[in-house]
Amino acid sequence: MQNHYRGNNLLETIVITSIIIVLAIIAIPSVSDLLLRNDMENAQSTVVDTLRLAKQTAVSQNTEIAVHISNRTISISPANSDEKNTIELPKRVNIDHPHQLVFLPDGSIVRQKNGRLLSLSDLTITIKSSSDYNLELIEQVSINSLGGIAGM
Repeated sequence: MQNHYRGNNLLETIVITSIIIVLAIIAIPSVSDLLLRNDMENAQSTVVDTLRLAKQTAVSQNTEIAVHISNRTISISPANSDEKNTIELPKRVNIDHPHQLVFLPDGSIVRQKNGRLLSLSDLTITIKSSSDYNLELIEQVSINSLGGIAGM
């Protein structure tokens, strides 16, 4: 007996291809949402870690550290220096309002406004998903008046 394999016929190929296309249509938005959620969590972690690093640096080096938070970046520099370390946030996220903070050597945090240092009451930094996506996500970072920094 000889077995001759003839391969797939056209109908079988069309059915298999259709099933793969339907599964891809279902999976792509889920993967996109998952990637966006991951970017949001990474952005929140980046903001928290950067602020904690600025606070720790101010205390350990006994100097003021300025932090400027813009829509897509966080810049850290010693208060009286032109040196600047800038960190970019993922492309899919934005910070809703700019903030200018100064971390003092005693571990406290003040807000800088119009060249003046103002005491900081509780502050919430809101991180939002970009308007390019249907899914609107929000992450927050809280800074309290005692200098505590936490993701919410």
